[in-house]
Amino acid sequence: MELSKRVIGGLQLVGDSSRISEPCFLQLTDSVFFNLLKINDQKDITVLSKTHSTDVAVLKQSYAALLTVTLEAAKLDLDPTTLNSILDDKLSTERCATFISRFKRYKSKIRVQLSSISHTLPHIVDAAWRLEYCIKSNIVERIDESSCLISLKTEKYGQEETEDVTFSCNPEQLQDLVSKLKDAVKCMERMNRMFNYCLTCLKAPSYVDNG
Repeated sequence: MELSKRVIGGLQLVGDSSRISEPCFLQLTDSVFFNLLKINDQKDITVLSKTHSTDVAVLKQSYAALLTVTLEAAKLDLDPTTLNSILDDKLSTERCATFISRFKRYKSKIRVQLSSISHTLPHIVDAAWRLEYCIKSNIVERIDESSCLISLKTEKYGQEETEDVTFSCNPEQLQDLVSKLKDAVKCMERMNRMFNYCLTCLKAPSYVDNG
């Protein structure tokens, strides 16, 4: 998970006990999760500023940083170890453990919330296939045709349960499917190369000829 400079700066403020006291940190962390899940009636962040004598700008940037990390970590379904590796150089061990504990408790609910506003299609997480050979049917005495039964296991964003999409292909249909998938892979590879080239050009230093 890549974080912007502003988010990293906000996390560093969260980890600075001279800017945000421990009681303020606990309430700030709870506010992030409670606001996301609409638990209780959360007060405006400026109330924390008055209660704990903390600069409101510091609180707002810290809140935004924690909110961003929470949403991104939930979206990517990060495990506690991975999340800890992202936060351990920005927060103290105690604050990192507190945040991750809250995240573990509420992650599944946040993912459900995200899925309700997502328009992404299910994605394939596994596939299985088997060959079938049909000798005859109730209508035709002799068929002698082979087919491939394909089962795709799909997962919808924010849902733990998977669904199976099953279909059958004869040899010609299967060959056509494989050909189209290969074309799609080549198209994505070309797009990735173009994207990486554009990034390289953007990162390259520019020189001005003053002569």
